[in-house]
Amino acid sequence: MSVFEELIWGEPGAISVLAAVGLAVAMGISALAVEFGYALLQRSDNQRIADLAAYGGALVYNSTKSAAAATNAAQNIAALNGGTSSPPVSVTGNQVQVTVTTNLSMYLAQVLMGSTTLSVTATASAEIKSGTPPVALVQ
Repeated sequence: MSVFEELIWGEPGAISVLAAVGLAVAMGISALAVEFGYALLQRSDNQRIADLAAYGGALVYNSTKSAAAATNAAQNIAALNGGTSSPPVSVTGNQVQVTVTTNLSMYLAQVLMGSTTLSVTATASAEIKSGTPPVALVQ
């Protein structure tokens, strides 16, 4: 008889101990899955915000040729869509790049990662060539 079989069948109540340990492990794995699932959801939101802000900034830059106006427009669009009020925006040539970062509090994952926060970042770039008509978005 192996050690595992003896542990299960040799002692009364051993099954309940193994079940309790197994349940604790399953709950821990589930909690980690929820935390990292939330981080993936936040990354998707950050990417959406960065995409919108970069495109809006590129539209403004195309019409005004002002880096300050494009930066201001991108930051306003990011804030209106739930991002930080002033994400980093860079305007190089005709290209507008926006980076949106969110710091998430980690609870169970801090045991594995050693950090209480997880930085979730998304970056988007947009460029509109001269003479390109803007695209209309219809809901």
